[in-house]
Amino acid sequence: MTTPSYRTALSVFSVVSVLSVLSCAKPQSMATVSARSGISSPDADTRVSEVLEAVFTGDAKGVSNDSLYNPTGAVVANGSQRFSSPRLAGVQLGGESAITSTSVNVRDGIAWGSVEYRWFSSDMSQVRVGRATVVLTPRPKGGWWVDQLHSSTSR
Repeated sequence: MTTPSYRTALSVFSVVSVLSVLSCAKPQSMATVSARSGISSPDADTRVSEVLEAVFTGDAKGVSNDSLYNPTGAVVANGSQRFSSPRLAGVQLGGESAITSTSVNVRDGIAWGSVEYRWFSSDMSQVRVGRATVVLTPRPKGGWWVDQLHSSTSR
C-alpha cells in the first residue's frame, strides 16, 4: 500500500475546501440583484446602450462625460491608460465618432460587451476604425457607468 504524497493531499484538501465554501454560498436571483442595485431588468439593455452611445459619440466632441465612468475604473487605449477625452483609441478631439456595431450582455448586476466604432475628422480627410471591450457596473444611485473600457485601432 502506498502513502499519498504531500501534493495529492494538498490537492484533495483544496478541492474539499472550495466545495465547502461553494456549498455555503446562497445563489442570488436576477430579481434580487436588480432590486438591490436599483436597476430594473426589462430596460437594462436600453440603459446600457444609452451609456455606450453617450461615451462613444461624446468622446470626439470633447464632451465632459466623466460622470459616465466609475472613478475607480480604468480606460486603456492602444495599451495606454487614459484619464480624459479623448479616451478612445484612434479618436482625436474634433470630428465625429459613430458606433457601427455592438454586442451587449447584461447579467446579475453587470454588463459587458464589444463595440466597433469609427472616427471621422472634421474635414472628413481621416477615418479611423476602432474596437472596444467594455464592462459596466451599477451606479450607487441607479443607472450604469463604465468600469473598464479597453479600445484599440489597427496600426
